[in-house]
Amino acid sequence: MHEFLKANYLVIVVMVDALSALNQDVLLAELQPLIEQEHLTLHSEILFAPLPTLTEVGKMAVLTGKPVTKLPSDNETALRETYQLKPEALKIVRNWKESSEHLEAQTNLLVFFENRLDERLHECVSFEKHCADLKPISSQITTSIQRWTKDAMNTGRDIAIFITADHGMTVTQEQYSGDIKERVFKLNSADNLPEGFVKVDNYAVPKRRLRLKADDLLTHGGLTPEEVLIPLITLISRPTQPSKTPLEVDLSVQNCIKLSDKQWQLELTLTASVAVDSIHLSLATPFNGKSYIDSLRANKSQNLIINFNSNQHQEGPIEMTLSLTYNRAGAREENQKLLLVQFPASLLEKDADTQNFEGMF
Repeated sequence: MHEFLKANYLVIVVMVDALSALNQDVLLAELQPLIEQEHLTLHSEILFAPLPTLTEVGKMAVLTGKPVTKLPSDNETALRETYQLKPEALKIVRNWKESSEHLEAQTNLLVFFENRLDERLHECVSFEKHCADLKPISSQITTSIQRWTKDAMNTGRDIAIFITADHGMTVTQEQYSGDIKERVFKLNSADNLPEGFVKVDNYAVPKRRLRLKADDLLTHGGLTPEEVLIPLITLISRPTQPSKTPLEVDLSVQNCIKLSDKQWQLELTLTASVAVDSIHLSLATPFNGKSYIDSLRANKSQNLIINFNSNQHQEGPIEMTLSLTYNRAGAREENQKLLLVQFPASLLEKDADTQNFEGMF
């Protein structure tokens, strides 16, 4: 976030309490029309939540990148100190009713605490009900983001939106038989770690899908993937600086080789500045040709050959468009390269005499 704040973006962080990475698709589906309408660039990745997966532990740790033990107890002070903001530059929205308010021109960072999903979580009777609860909440989040995006446009500013969570949730399978009646508990120096628990800092955390309270069919505080994997969804109106593709393409030989009347062979060299994988290459029309590379390590090169064809006769210098799609740091990217390729001349000129000669055979 520091990078966007320094570039004078309006930065919005939506902290959705109890949003697991495993059901972020509900939110992404609601966001899709807004992304297309406002021409926002989407990036989505999965992070590990701070442990134990408790609101009081994870929420500010995710928002600041610091352990809560090293932060001021007041959330507003912690955010202003972390991002070096003046009081009027920070706006905190603590519930969905406040999210209907427009932003002031001096606001640089808005943090929206969306707590309803977690509040409903502990009363849920099934995972299906939990997902059903998420859909209207996602719709209202999208409406608020749309309003704030308009506010940014009205003040001539770019916008960067981050949607994340402090933890996910677990569908429990059995009741804990011990005396503990809370989701997790702190250990005193004299306490023994119960069987089936692991020590995280001063907390005893269940390893299995246990409910420590009889009515908590859905809960959090443990170590299941649904709890510890959280989403980080980023929407931006414009990158802070022009993005540099991690793949460079060079023609090993500018001349392509003619294989038949309308089929050729092209030799390329790919060089990666960072590690990329699942690299697909394809030539744009009027050409038809594809190739694939499993992976390239950082600062490594690989030569490859593409066989391609066209329904049209080609000769002389021709500009071709090469599309590249690949995975970088878990995200799928796509870009294009222009290649100036020299096509060989025909052995015989295609004039009337040549046509008559070829027609004899």
